[in-house]
Amino acid sequence: MDQEIDIEEMVDKSLIKLYEKIPGYHFGFIGAIFGAISLILAYFLHITADPSYTIYTHFISHLGIGPNGSSLSFSIGLPLMSIFIYFYHIYEMRRLKYLRSIRNLFNLVVFGASLSLLGGIIAGIFSITNFLHIIGAIFYFLGYLLYYTGKFLYRILIEDNLNMDLTFDSIIIISYLSFPFTLMISFFDPKTIRVLSIHFFEWLTIILHLLIIILKSINIYKLGKLTKKSEKLEEYQISVNQRIQNRFYVVLEEYVLIKLYYKFFYSFFIFQHKLIFFLS
Repeated sequence: MDQEIDIEEMVDKSLIKLYEKIPGYHFGFIGAIFGAISLILAYFLHITADPSYTIYTHFISHLGIGPNGSSLSFSIGLPLMSIFIYFYHIYEMRRLKYLRSIRNLFNLVVFGASLSLLGGIIAGIFSITNFLHIIGAIFYFLGYLLYYTGKFLYRILIEDNLNMDLTFDSIIIISYLSFPFTLMISFFDPKTIRVLSIHFFEWLTIILHLLIIILKSINIYKLGKLTKKSEKLEEYQISVNQRIQNRFYVVLEEYVLIKLYYKFFYSFFIFQHKLIFFLS
């Protein structure tokens, strides 16, 4: 038990140092932008050689076996995107003040983030023709579903705060449920694939997720700037109050000194007057 605590503290210290050098929202912004660029690049490389590829008829994973360098763009982009976003999610977890004290939710969120990281790396390394890619894809989707569900429950049960972050998490959960839902429907009723494109829902899920991470990263950056401004304003207010207080003490000291001088000269004048009267 003590060894587990020591390891946790060591990891925590390492993360503090990392996020002091590189704010966590940078990982989200860079990871999402890099992931989007690599997917879009792979898509355009693929359709220039094979125009039959569309987001309505093919899974994203098909880019991993595509021509014209699309497979390379996908295979590099997905694992690197997953790593960047993993560190962003760790940063998100650290922003949830009481999450660590609720071990079940904390374990669920950590497990989800780690599972999605592992899934992204496996799905990027192995192509769709390999069974391990299917395992990686399941890990990837299930991991994010667990991560955002854990965060959603935390926001509802602990913070009880209906903010923008909760709205974004809800959208991501719905989008990650939509893909397996349409997949399951098409499995039992293949005719529905003519109406509901399971390929499109997969694309929609990934694109929505990346877009929301970008928006959330920008929002955290803006909140950070507002916090710094408010801290500076508070420091300035404290400084002004301190100067006013110091000036008050100076004026008070001057008043006390003037009063002392007055009493001294008044006493001296009375003494001198009495002495002259006595001598006369």
